[in-house]
Amino acid sequence: MLSCFAPLLNKFFPATLLYRALFIALTISGLASSCYLCVAHYRNFNDITYKSFCAISRSLNCDTVAQSPYALLLNVPVAAWGILGYLFFLALVLVFKPKGSMFPGAALLCLTASLFSLASIALALISILYIHSYCLVCLIIYGINFTLLLVTWMAQGRFGKGSFQATLRHDTTHLQKEKKQLFIIIIISLAFAFAGIFYYPRYWLLKPLPQNSKVEYGVTDDGSPWIGAQQPTLIITEYADYLCFQCSKMHDHLRRLVNQYPNQIRLIHRHFPLDNRVNPAAKETVHPNAGLLALFAIMAQEQNLFWPVNDALFREARAKQTINFSAIAKETGLDISRFKEKLNDSTLHRKLAEDVHSGIARNIIATPSYVVDGKLYSGTLPEHVFSSVFKNNSMRGSKGQGTAR
Repeated sequence: MLSCFAPLLNKFFPATLLYRALFIALTISGLASSCYLCVAHYRNFNDITYKSFCAISRSLNCDTVAQSPYALLLNVPVAAWGILGYLFFLALVLVFKPKGSMFPGAALLCLTASLFSLASIALALISILYIHSYCLVCLIIYGINFTLLLVTWMAQGRFGKGSFQATLRHDTTHLQKEKKQLFIIIIISLAFAFAGIFYYPRYWLLKPLPQNSKVEYGVTDDGSPWIGAQQPTLIITEYADYLCFQCSKMHDHLRRLVNQYPNQIRLIHRHFPLDNRVNPAAKETVHPNAGLLALFAIMAQEQNLFWPVNDALFREARAKQTINFSAIAKETGLDISRFKEKLNDSTLHRKLAEDVHSGIARNIIATPSYVVDGKLYSGTLPEHVFSSVFKNNSMRGSKGQGTAR
């Protein structure tokens, strides 16, 4: 009985149009997912409170993938390349219009979808072998790409000229009308690609902190370095790991606040590397060599250069996978001629152990963690912590305005 309606159905909803609608739906789904990942990548580096919905566990975590250096390709987020790729595919679908029962360009669409699928396989292998974490939205995109490949393969098989090679030859030689539009699409895509490589904003790189001669620094009674106010209205003690992404983001934010309010905020630094060779609270080494970086910073403290070295370590660890101690020493004026000898210095190891055990005593298990007025915060600091600083600053501003009148 259904066969009776088949001709009528095909008349109003030809198979070519159904395939085309499916191409467009899949492409828009991939485009929307890539846009989400692009925004998520930006917010990971610029929003201290951001946490994606798929940051579920250590192994299934979109944020971990976004924060890795593998989320960039030629200084452009991989998600941005995804947006360009889907826009390119969508333009092809719109150019290759069905003609009756023919679908010109089906083989070219299939070839493009094949490249998308190969890229998905490469990115999945990187997640497995190097990042050791998986992005849920990325997995959805991989599914979209493989589905797109399957559907385009079915379309070229149904509407093509025999084998895939024959259909591809036919498409490249008989698409006379579409060649000009295809050429324009390729040129525009290449132009956007080159513009992205050279001009995409490098928001993931920490900028050097501006110098503020009004900012004082010193050492607490228990030997921890501090920077900021001599008589603070707000004291923040940070427990951090130089290889922790959130630590670097939060530290940069707090240091800029200290520069902005040098007479109100004091920041105290304590080391809590998630390296089980120096931290018994770390059941496994989450950040190998984080203990070594902490020892390097403690050595810098002995030369009264803790804060410039500390800031450089956070910046370099976020930008690169390996840290060039010599470059940091040259930048900050640190003498590292006896660094290897100092690594065995019991004084350095004792100071690191004191910080670690101080964190363990406060039940700290992750970084960054903060202590404010005896209260422990993990990951970030809520806005109300700074209310006294902002309130005082607002009152001073209003008084200044009243006097000016």
